[in-house]
Amino acid sequence: MSDFANQWLIEQLRQAPRNTTQLWLADENTLGDIELIAACGHQLRFISNRCDVDAGLRALNLDCTFNDFDFAGIENNSLDCVYYRVSKEKPVVHHIANQCFEKLKAGGKLLISGQKNEGIKTYFSKIKNLLGGDAKLEKNGLIYTGFVSKSETREQAREEQYLDAQQYTTLRPIAETVSGEQSIAIHSKPGVFGWNKIDQGSQFLWAELPEILANLNRPPKSLLDLGCGYGYLSLMSKGYEFDKHWATDNNAAAVRAASHNFELNDMDVTVLADDCGTSIGEKFDLILCNPPFHQGFSIDGDLTTKFLRNTHARLNPGGTAVFVVNQFIPLERKAQKLFKQVKLAADNGSFKLIRLTR
Repeated sequence: MSDFANQWLIEQLRQAPRNTTQLWLADENTLGDIELIAACGHQLRFISNRCDVDAGLRALNLDCTFNDFDFAGIENNSLDCVYYRVSKEKPVVHHIANQCFEKLKAGGKLLISGQKNEGIKTYFSKIKNLLGGDAKLEKNGLIYTGFVSKSETREQAREEQYLDAQQYTTLRPIAETVSGEQSIAIHSKPGVFGWNKIDQGSQFLWAELPEILANLNRPPKSLLDLGCGYGYLSLMSKGYEFDKHWATDNNAAAVRAASHNFELNDMDVTVLADDCGTSIGEKFDLILCNPPFHQGFSIDGDLTTKFLRNTHARLNPGGTAVFVVNQFIPLERKAQKLFKQVKLAADNGSFKLIRLTR
């Protein structure tokens, strides 16, 4: 589905001069508009923090870099225009605004759009103060759209003018915990969902998992952590002996944090940036998943089906998957069509664990 805030940006792109250096910042909001952007025919470059968006852009032969909004490969003062539909998280928006100040030419523009309830008016005011040039913001229905240009005279900003991005690029310790006799150190950063805490659903899954595993016919020899985030479920499994252990996530920040955590805790885990396990050809005895269904995604949309179908395809015969989801999500109904057995394994009033058997 097309995003209304993106539609304005796409129209600005259609009208933009062809001989300019342009960058489009593409997160999950871009996913439904990839073909419309491509149809504009501009030779612009993209940075995306989502591997599904990156894959969609590359499939249309567009120039996309997949990373955690790392602008290091772009020369300072080189961009004429940046297109940005504001992200969900404040540190991400602030990080991107600071990078735009560094990378835009004098007189270059940041074109920005978003909804009022996403903080667009506050972001605009802060970015205007940072870039220092001409600026204009307009209300278009529920959407605000506008531009801020970089001052022709401002070569550098004062420290207090930069937006607080909570040291966006820095991995930092957020927790020390124990699993069995294993000490676990956990690092994370902004840009990872729930980056500064341990997710309650994941904690619930891990607390109940020993009983679930005890009831299996044989101990699992391989594990896939599907939608791993910074790697909590895999980290907690440190005391188990798996012949094969993989972890995957769609988000560049999560992949970076998980890779760091496994190295930090001396764990041999294969980490892969992937869209719900779509490109994984391996099969596993055990799949653990705390999916993003409760993070603002439609529970009746394609995402639920994608997770379940990919889980089914990546389980060995007789293999087990354990999902933790919020109470209101009818995962069982869709799972019944794919799995030999669908069982409510545990329920704590807020979350439920669904055990799926192939």
